[in-house]
Amino acid sequence: MTFVRYVVGTESTVPSSPVRGNRGRYHVLLGKQSGVDVLELLLVILAPRSGEGPYHYHSDSANVVSVTAGVARVRVDGDTLELGPGEAVYIGPDVPHAISNFGDCELRLLEVKVPPDTDFIILPDEIPSDERQ
Repeated sequence: MTFVRYVVGTESTVPSSPVRGNRGRYHVLLGKQSGVDVLELLLVILAPRSGEGPYHYHSDSANVVSVTAGVARVRVDGDTLELGPGEAVYIGPDVPHAISNFGDCELRLLEVKVPPDTDFIILPDEIPSDERQ
């Protein structure tokens, strides 16, 4: 593990990648590419009315999701939560979850993954029909 004194990542200085289902984009603000190997901090931006992402889990990492703008609908382990700006949820390893934006405005989230390298296991009955083989 490399010790980093500090590093700054901003939306305008790191590249973006599409969110699954082309529902928006995300930026890895802090992670291995910036010398931080103990966690990953993502800025996730979901388009208005972009719906729900895949219901999935990570077998080896936990997530913290914090809403900075908009309203998130979070399905987690069978429960549905609505989170607004300044609210957050912790999702442990092996806990199924999905995040959606059914609102009329952009949804902006900060997501922390610990550890950063993780799997993304979509639950079989939740795989969208156009992604099934």
